[in-house]
Amino acid sequence: MSWEILQELLGKVQNHETAVGKVWLSIVLIFRLLMLVVVAEEVFEDEQDKFVCNTKQPGCVTVCYDYFFPVSPIRFWAIQFIVVSTPTLFILVHIASRHARAQTEELTGGLIFTHLITVVFKLLLECGSVVIYLEIYAKVGLVIPRLLKCSEVPCPSRTDCFVPRASEKTAFSGFMLLVSGMCAFVNLLELLYISFKKCREKNSRSEMTKQTMTTKNMEECEELKKVENAPSEIKDREGDDA
Repeated sequence: MSWEILQELLGKVQNHETAVGKVWLSIVLIFRLLMLVVVAEEVFEDEQDKFVCNTKQPGCVTVCYDYFFPVSPIRFWAIQFIVVSTPTLFILVHIASRHARAQTEELTGGLIFTHLITVVFKLLLECGSVVIYLEIYAKVGLVIPRLLKCSEVPCPSRTDCFVPRASEKTAFSGFMLLVSGMCAFVNLLELLYISFKKCREKNSRSEMTKQTMTTKNMEECEELKKVENAPSEIKDREGDDA
């Protein structure tokens, strides 16, 4: 996918996002995608090449690295970005269908409902990805140690393994988790905002219905009064003619 197509899609989404949704989009693009593309590769490019253990047993280093890091952090965050951003496609599909029917572009009716479902999915996926991350790297922990003890086969005994740039990786991993927390918080705010907007729209429709019914009732009363007063007006006219 070229950058022109991506820019066009982002423009369509941003035009139909709420104010809170635009904040989420900015966080995802700047603090997640940009950091992932620019910084993560520099920090984790040597993660396996420079992961060494104090043994010459063939396969020990590979097995120990796979034990502590079953999934490459860069690949995990890339998958997380794709998965969390996927629900936004629902909005693009809804926008396309509205344009095909030549409907308004305002955030009303079905588009609000689509936004609501999308935000719920994004919130669940965001929280789920954090839980999965903590489960995958539970053996290492949030603070990546410089030294790891490995006793996996085929290592001959409890082997010392050394993690390169451990402090830098800890800082970057913590930053990515912080971004996930920010995105989840913004999603929660947007969920409350859309729910409030939906309730306000419903109340507005109820008020309009009440006003319409009141106006209609008043008109019916006026018509009824005219009908009731018609015989007396006819008699008055007949008396005047006599």
